[in-house]
Amino acid sequence: MTKVRRLPGWEGKLPAYLKRAASTPFAWGSHDCALFAAGWVIEMTGIDFAAPYRGYKTARGAAGKLKRLAGGELAAAARQALGAPLPSPLLARRGDIAAVTVVTEDAGPETVLGVVDDSGMWVAVLSQVGLERLPLETATRAWAVG
Repeated sequence: MTKVRRLPGWEGKLPAYLKRAASTPFAWGSHDCALFAAGWVIEMTGIDFAAPYRGYKTARGAAGKLKRLAGGELAAAARQALGAPLPSPLLARRGDIAAVTVVTEDAGPETVLGVVDDSGMWVAVLSQVGLERLPLETATRAWAVG
């Protein structure tokens, strides 16, 4: 695994990144929950850990890549990219990546990746309805970035 460091000035980029994400429509393969989180890691570190996962255009395509590369588990993909999760998601700090279980109308409960926002108290997650902020306490896992 590559040693990850946060680039200088990353703090000022986080609010702007979240604002851009909120105004960009959800799209499988370019602006979905996993690529939203991966996009932030690129902004903050310059490293694209999601490169092997890119190239899908549908939910089915995303699931297929995830199954081939990480056994079908989004948390396993995050672990491959970022290492072991923190002992508790509550230890996550601004800019870290967190997993949250959400309930969707069509798929039921599913794990999504999000970004701990600039307050450090919320996880910004991207869904098909847009960017939402969920309390950090709802995170099931979190990974330190840098």
